[in-house]
Amino acid sequence: MPLWYLSPMQTLFEYQSTYATTPEYLSVHPDACQSFMASVEHDEWDSDEILLEKIFSLCNRGSRREHPQFEYVTIPSLSVGDYVKLGCRKGDNVRLYRCEANGWSQSFTTN
Repeated sequence: MPLWYLSPMQTLFEYQSTYATTPEYLSVHPDACQSFMASVEHDEWDSDEILLEKIFSLCNRGSRREHPQFEYVTIPSLSVGDYVKLGCRKGDNVRLYRCEANGWSQSFTTN
């Protein structure tokens, strides 16, 4: 078995909270951040849909799968209306997705 098969890939993502930009949230959390950037570990053949579901768990308090960095930021859990950007490293194919009530909608992509 090739060595690359044994090591998972890392994809840098950015989660942008629409709720964190509202005056109601900012009045309660004046030092809150509006975006969160981290990496997600995954298999090379995972689709964006699989990555987005992993990210949803990583960015939701109470999922028991929270990203270790997420516990230290003052950003709301990922929810409907929020955005996730995949491919944040230089030269990556950038894809922007919006969290919907049932799944995700792709808002933007570059090649």
